[in-house]
Amino acid sequence: MPRARDLLNRFRPSGTPGAAGAAGVPADHEAGAAEELAALFAALAPTERECQDLVDRAAADAGHIREEAEAEAVRLVTAARDRQPEERAAVVARLREHGEAEAAATTADAERRAAEVRTVASERTAGCVDEVVGTVRALLAGPAPPGPRDAP
Repeated sequence: MPRARDLLNRFRPSGTPGAAGAAGVPADHEAGAAEELAALFAALAPTERECQDLVDRAAADAGHIREEAEAEAVRLVTAARDRQPEERAAVVARLREHGEAEAAATTADAERRAAEVRTVASERTAGCVDEVVGTVRALLAGPAPPGPRDAP
């Protein structure tokens, strides 16, 4: 049973939302809103269908793009596997060249150091030979006269 206030609320000034009734005011708020919005929803239906079509096309395009990307990835992996022996051989060659260059540098350094050692040895050998020859001549010359240390 509607209360008196509900009945009087139907006759508010015409500025309230809803379809206009015979007296210029909404007769029923709920029925008026549904009738008023039905036309709006009907006008939006083509736009709603267009949006759904766009979403469907985007999903289809995304599927095609994904398939193409997967195929491209398979092609790239296959090409990389095909090039792998060549790349490995190139890396081994570069490492070998680097190792040979390093070995050559080490050999050159060792030869330089050996030459330095030979030079120093030959310079020192001359002095050592003179000292040894002098010592041997002194020993061959005879025993040294007894000195103060040799006395009993």
